[in-house]
Amino acid sequence: MRKLQLLALLCAPVLLSSVHAAPAKKKSAAAKVQWQPSYAAALAQAQKTGKPIFVDFYTTWCGPCKYLDAVTYKDPKFVAESRNWVMVKVDAEKTPANVKLAEKFRVDGYPTMVFLRPDGKEAARAVGGLPATMLVPQMKKAAEKAGGGRAV
Repeated sequence: MRKLQLLALLCAPVLLSSVHAAPAKKKSAAAKVQWQPSYAAALAQAQKTGKPIFVDFYTTWCGPCKYLDAVTYKDPKFVAESRNWVMVKVDAEKTPANVKLAEKFRVDGYPTMVFLRPDGKEAARAVGGLPATMLVPQMKKAAEKAGGGRAV
């Protein structure tokens, strides 16, 4: 009985210390791309910040567009690069204004990502459901060409 009391006495500090330990941290939500609600909002934000604009022209029926949403746009490297851009998605068939915008930028296939200077003029573009390993380098080149606000 004495041994049992001694064992309990020795274990008590260990058990009690775990009660006062810091609570387990909740897993933080994965970082996400910060999309602007419209092209007009993106253009205004770009003019304010000096960042280039990434415009994703997509449609709801487009398989490669869905790949971008499910895979590429969730890739940590893409998410990190997106911080250097003003990001906007445009459903090219949803409204007459979106249709006109797609026509303005001569979008004839989906997805088409148009990289714009902060003033809204095209610097470059990429077409297709590209993985982040291919899209991010194109974004970096386009940002240099666009003269966007890259962190040094």
